[in-house]
Amino acid sequence: MVVDGKNIKPDFNLPEPALDENPAALQAALERIRQLSAALEKEQAQHQALKKELALERGRMEELVKERTQELQEMTENMMRELVRVREMERSLIMSEGRLNTILDTIQSGVFIIDALDGLIMDVNKSSLKIVGADKERIVGRPFQNFLNQADLDAHLMPDLMGRDEDVELRLTTAAGMNIAVLSRVSQTNFNEKDYWIVSFVDISNLKQTETELKKAIAAAEDEKFRAEAASEMLADTNQILKKAYEDAEAANRTKSVFLANMSHEIRTPMNGVIGMTDLLLSTELTTEQKDFAETIRASANALLTVINDVLDFSKIEAGKLDMECIDFDIRTMLDEVSDILSIKTQEKKLEFACWIHHDVPSLLQGDPGRLRQVVINLANNAIKFTEQGEVIIQVVLEQEDESGACLRFTVKDTGIGIPPDRMQYLFQSFSQADSSITRKYGGTGLGLAISKNLVELMGGKIGVESRPGEGAVFWFTVVQKKQSDTQKRQSVPMESIRDKLILLAEADTPSRRVLCHYLENWGCCCETIADAAAVVAKLREAQARHRPFDMVVVSALTADEEAERLGRSIKADPALAETILIAMVSAGERGDGARLRQNGYAAYLTKPIKYNQLRECLALAMGLRKIDPTGKATPLITRHALKENQKKGIRILLAEDNSINQKVVLMMLSKMGYAAEAVFNGKEALSALQAGTFQLVLMDVQMPEMDGFTATKEIRKLTAPLGSIPIIALTAHAMKGAREICMEAGMDDYLTKPINPQELLQKIETWQSRQSLAKDSE
Repeated sequence: MVVDGKNIKPDFNLPEPALDENPAALQAALERIRQLSAALEKEQAQHQALKKELALERGRMEELVKERTQELQEMTENMMRELVRVREMERSLIMSEGRLNTILDTIQSGVFIIDALDGLIMDVNKSSLKIVGADKERIVGRPFQNFLNQADLDAHLMPDLMGRDEDVELRLTTAAGMNIAVLSRVSQTNFNEKDYWIVSFVDISNLKQTETELKKAIAAAEDEKFRAEAASEMLADTNQILKKAYEDAEAANRTKSVFLANMSHEIRTPMNGVIGMTDLLLSTELTTEQKDFAETIRASANALLTVINDVLDFSKIEAGKLDMECIDFDIRTMLDEVSDILSIKTQEKKLEFACWIHHDVPSLLQGDPGRLRQVVINLANNAIKFTEQGEVIIQVVLEQEDESGACLRFTVKDTGIGIPPDRMQYLFQSFSQADSSITRKYGGTGLGLAISKNLVELMGGKIGVESRPGEGAVFWFTVVQKKQSDTQKRQSVPMESIRDKLILLAEADTPSRRVLCHYLENWGCCCETIADAAAVVAKLREAQARHRPFDMVVVSALTADEEAERLGRSIKADPALAETILIAMVSAGERGDGARLRQNGYAAYLTKPIKYNQLRECLALAMGLRKIDPTGKATPLITRHALKENQKKGIRILLAEDNSINQKVVLMMLSKMGYAAEAVFNGKEALSALQAGTFQLVLMDVQMPEMDGFTATKEIRKLTAPLGSIPIIALTAHAMKGAREICMEAGMDDYLTKPINPQELLQKIETWQSRQSLAKDSE
């Protein structure tokens, strides 16, 4: 305690004074006690004040700690967020570096990344390791100058290299101490505010070695310069000789082509007159001997024409100059035309002949119908030639099909002499026959099958044969044909008129019956067959009793004999059967057959082979006429001629031909076909005639005075419709390569070579007539 300004430590161990003995001492002690008590109270007061001040200071400190703690927490949170952002940046940087390293490692050139400040290599790619021949640890961190050849180091400073916008050739020192030539380029970049040099380089040591060897070779070549110049002069002379030989060969080839074209023209022009006039002569009244002479002339002329055609086709194939067309055609119409051509020969030999196409086969195709027809006729003519009795059947089925095209399989089956197995391998070779004696007996050049094989292969197909001696042969081939884009066009005769009609077919089980059934079922008819014509009436009455009568009876026979006539009379004599439509189909027709069949109740009379379009039109027309005249007594007989005549009405043809003989032949052909025609002598007259008259088709010769056929066609195409779009068929004696293309380019629609075959001319006319009618139907 403090007493009188002095710190006095109380001593509680003082000897207790003798109060009774010394009052002064007692008083002094009491005074001392009071002083001590006062000092103690003062000390307590100071302690209380200090304690209070300490409490206040503690409160301030706690507030301050609380504030500092909150600030610290905020700083911690900010640091954590910054840490997360930094880690995200680190991950992105790592990924970027990974991608950069991946890119660098895929580059074929070597790459050094160098610190621009100290020249140390910071990173390299795999290609640079391979070029230098060292591990990455031996390169990274070392100065770039350690890997430069001293001469290059003295000659090039890095800033100098960097400033060039071009490649610089340097020499690098490898880990093995070798100097290799490299083509390098230096560029500068900045990353994280730090400058770097990017040195890219390519090892050209092999190239330099090649260059050195090339220089040596050039030096060696210089030594041989004189001899090379001499050899060059000799070569130039040889080239001149070869050039002249080539020009001579080209000239000879052109001469050959012109010769063949001229010979074709010169042969075909008189042949047209010979064959045409012979056909016209045969259509007149002749004695038996005269008819025999005329038929011999026609057969000989046709045989000569066949030889000419075969030789020309074979020469085109051998020269690789046989082009295939790609035009629209109807395959069923084409086969009907083939049937017309072949039916004459089969009737002469009394062979059963059928030509049918499966209903799955698309009708409207694109290809070369002329060459396709040629193959079919070649195979069928062979079949007919080597078949003395039995049948010849042509069949077409669908093998494959997609949206754009179809693969078709044709078969020609006969019951002829057959082919020995050891001769089959020679069949499709040029000038080859199955037996040398066959040529003498049956004739022929031996080119037909070879030409057919080449034509089939040009059409994307294959050809083959199956046969046994004495059992006939089956020739087959496949072709790939495009489908026409406009598949909505269909035949003009509606199917509704014969759909669901019940038809009785009276014929033995023959190929013709199978073809008929196939066609009828394809058209939606209900077909029943009976082999015995004598049982037809009973079959008809049986159907009447079932209240499901037959609408039509098709009687198929070899000839229009008395049995067919008797059957017609029996049916028409029965009132319950009188309205049944009767159609006769015979293999060999004769004059007067139609009149007799008409008298005995038949509504139609057709000859075999069965033609798809003709039969369909006949059935539809017969059904239509029955609605007008149920008994059929007042309606005319439907024949193949009547069907064609019905199509010919209103058709007028213009012929432009300068040769008077050919003009006379064609006009008489057209007249006998039932077409009205007018002739002019050149293209200029044809143009005037078209503008002055009404024509539906033009037959245009190519070579004419004043204005040729090409020029006339181009002028016609300039006219307004319908004159400008009239069908034009070229008539020409040229049969060589390019003739058809020239005609088509001039604007002609079709092509017919001389000598003109009446059947082919009729087919061409009917084809274009059909197309015109289809176009009118679609308008």
